[in-house]
Amino acid sequence: MLVSIPQYELATRLGLIRPAPLWPALLIRMQGCWFLLIIFAAFYWVAGYSLLAMKRREREEQAVALARDAELVALRYQLQPHFLFNALNAISTLIVERHTDQATRMIARLGDFLRLTLIGDGRHEVSLADELNATASYLDIERARLGDRLSITMQVGPEVMPCRVPWLFMQPLLENAIRHGIATRPEGGRIDVEASRDGDHLCVRVRSDGAWRERASSSLDGPGIGLSNIQARLSKLYGDADALVIQQGQDDVTVTVRIPFVTRPYPEAP
Repeated sequence: MLVSIPQYELATRLGLIRPAPLWPALLIRMQGCWFLLIIFAAFYWVAGYSLLAMKRREREEQAVALARDAELVALRYQLQPHFLFNALNAISTLIVERHTDQATRMIARLGDFLRLTLIGDGRHEVSLADELNATASYLDIERARLGDRLSITMQVGPEVMPCRVPWLFMQPLLENAIRHGIATRPEGGRIDVEASRDGDHLCVRVRSDGAWRERASSSLDGPGIGLSNIQARLSKLYGDADALVIQQGQDDVTVTVRIPFVTRPYPEAP
């Protein structure tokens, strides 16, 4: 109305159009305005609906992320008591067998390892270099218990050190290899750890002497608590249920973990 009335008056005064009844003329000229208004209303509705849908999707993604983080934290907390129980059981055995020096060294290493795991900043992933540092603390505990019966070789190149890996994912792999493979053999055995890049993925392999899969299982056909924990964490982090593969040889076991090779900076901890 504000546009059409001045336009009509100006056009009639200048003789551009013939004078006619006002309201029919206005209705005819307002058809173009109505068309533009409909287009504007449609655009406004689509834009508003898209904005609401985007906000709703963001809330859903935040809820999914919070749920995933809660599950990962629960899995991480499940792993610590499981390891602590096994470590204390080993220390108790050393004390009963009167190996007090070994028990003392193992308690000291256990304190160092627990301190390292408890001061984490809440991230679910760390660099492979940090993970290997934590792994070295754990292996010191096992060396204090097994001595020369435990031999470990590592082949890890500097090019894979920055890769992001789940925090404390190697400890259950080594614990199964030692507890259910090496420790059951009077002569002990060897564990070979290898980490290499395969295209867009990082492959970590842990090969150990001894056939430990059945003894490490909580059921007849599935892995125990430690390996089940790792499988669940890998699935939550990377959406790959087959990221962990166990290969049983005649007298050895190889566990392979295959995850995306990512080196971008870590997000700040909440």
